[in-house]
Amino acid sequence: MEGVRTKYGDDRVPVLALKAGVDQLLNPPSLDVAWNAVLKAVRDGELTEARLDESILRILRLKAKLGLFEDPYVTREGVDRVVGARPHLAAADRIAERTTTLLVTRAACCRCPGAAGRGCSSSAPTRPPRPARPDRRPGCSRAH
Repeated sequence: MEGVRTKYGDDRVPVLALKAGVDQLLNPPSLDVAWNAVLKAVRDGELTEARLDESILRILRLKAKLGLFEDPYVTREGVDRVVGARPHLAAADRIAERTTTLLVTRAACCRCPGAAGRGCSSSAPTRPPRPARPDRRPGCSRAH
């Protein structure tokens, strides 16, 4: 996320995310900046109210399907059963692995010795890194 924020700025990230199909902005660095950026994008015609309505309807339908309007609260025991549970952590790992974008190039893509011209690939991590493998450089998928 930091790379996107650096490249586009906190005022553009929410607008670009919504244009790309995101339904919710989770924890923007400044809610005021995000709110005003989206409002400006709608006023300027970059985003439409219809686009925002699509997201709102998806969210409301999912909440209705899950029964969150009738029973929106969870007990402490319910939280303890779900948060940090192995099946949920495994599901989060599977989701994160499917959302990682892998870029492949024939030129040097990292600082790996001898990587130039060998099709070394690199991807940005979407979760905390796993323990380092001695046969690979950080961020590189090619064994050395």
